[in-house]
Amino acid sequence: MSHSLSEVSGVQPSRLDADDPSQPSLTGTPAESPPENTRRIPLSVPGWLLSSLVHLSLILLMALLSFPEMIGTGGTLVIGEISTGDTTGNALEELAAVSLPQADLSRVEMEPEDPEPLASVSDIASESPPPLESLNPLTHEMSPLSDVGVSTSQLVEDPGNGMNVSGLSGREGAARASLLESGGGTPGTEQAVQRALQWLANHQHENGSWDFDTACDCPNAGHLTGETVSATALALLPFLGAGNTHEEGEYREVVKRGLYFLRQQQDSQGSFLEPEGGKMYAHALASIALCEAYAMSQDRGLRSAAQQSLDFISIARDPRGGGWRYIIGEPGDTSVTGWVIMALKSGRMGYLSIPDETVQGAKTFLDSMQTEGGSTYGYDRPGDAAATSAVGLLCRMYMGWSRDHQGLHRGVELLARHGPSKDDIYYDYYATQVMRHYGGSSWEKWNQRMRGILVNSQQRTGHTAGSWFFPADKGAVAGGRLYSTAMATMILEVYYRHLPIYGENAAGDHFPL
Repeated sequence: MSHSLSEVSGVQPSRLDADDPSQPSLTGTPAESPPENTRRIPLSVPGWLLSSLVHLSLILLMALLSFPEMIGTGGTLVIGEISTGDTTGNALEELAAVSLPQADLSRVEMEPEDPEPLASVSDIASESPPPLESLNPLTHEMSPLSDVGVSTSQLVEDPGNGMNVSGLSGREGAARASLLESGGGTPGTEQAVQRALQWLANHQHENGSWDFDTACDCPNAGHLTGETVSATALALLPFLGAGNTHEEGEYREVVKRGLYFLRQQQDSQGSFLEPEGGKMYAHALASIALCEAYAMSQDRGLRSAAQQSLDFISIARDPRGGGWRYIIGEPGDTSVTGWVIMALKSGRMGYLSIPDETVQGAKTFLDSMQTEGGSTYGYDRPGDAAATSAVGLLCRMYMGWSRDHQGLHRGVELLARHGPSKDDIYYDYYATQVMRHYGGSSWEKWNQRMRGILVNSQQRTGHTAGSWFFPADKGAVAGGRLYSTAMATMILEVYYRHLPIYGENAAGDHFPL
């Protein structure tokens, strides 16, 4: 994670008002004139009958005068109006030099309901945070969001296998146990995951959020202040990775509170950028969490929020280079782009819509960062750093490179030679996923070392029990114990968190980017 603060002004997507062909016309059709050769027949009408017809016509006319109002109140869609003003209150001159892409995010949708306010919003400020059992859960259901219209592109259709048959379907039950065993997990790695989830749950605030600089008895708090969205999303991912949703699992109340908090932070254009210096990696992390929760639960109340987060990603990219960085439209870097591509992949696994030009732009960006035929990657220019190379290789896997691609094969060899790190949890997070998906003897050797490092370094006693901290890692120092613990937990979930892209249980071909 990088850590410069940048103000971002509100960027509003365009809206297209479309006629609904399913609605009846209120104007009707003009009456046809009678044919000229029609013979008229004289008719004599009694006076009393003529008077009755006149009075009846007047009564019907008075009724029809009020009828259009009755028609206008039923069966019509409310077009969501989006303000074109600066909703963040930040100075517009900060973005004066940024050329934004002209993405069309038109949508016609039902007006969303306002979520119910929380009864109380207070952080856990005591020296010893209360255990999970004493935290007050939300007493109401999550407020639904409309899922009527979500994108200019059509939603990707379920190919017929069911939504649960996806890259996330290994997180539960027998599938999880099977993948754990075949992938090289052990009872020790699972115990470490459970201890970590309990530590994370104990450090959730009552309003559902987490912070990197949480004040409690735990030492090594981070110094990333005001980044509650990214902290909350990052803390949620290990719970989702272990099969918990807001509807099922031991930690469903924790996930429910976290998702509720995130949805409260999303604005009308789908953005999770916080008003004071919000960064795109925070939005990407929140998008991953929402897309995974939707894909796992199939809760249609989450679909619109998840889709809108992906729509915002499309307009936030660099229109020339195709990548993403901290500020909307800024030339990309491999770190932020890596989180964004994972969000796109999570959305695809939930059958959400992603424009082709967004995916193609991401490929163009990776091409501009690669060296050695795609086996190594730089940060904001071509290079071969270990961490960014691991990010680039994982992105290539998700975007369709075959296992026998020469660049991928060579990249895996270089990672295997470098091995896991005791001091760079960010590198370990991406490289472990690359090695797990690639499989083979290199993965077996990597896994034995990686799981040993993490299981043995987890805190076992006191208030820090279940957590990690890596003092030699600059990112871990910035993100503190929360960042270290979330990243380490996801590494130990690697056996089942995503189905292998290659091999017998491969799911990647069903969800290519």
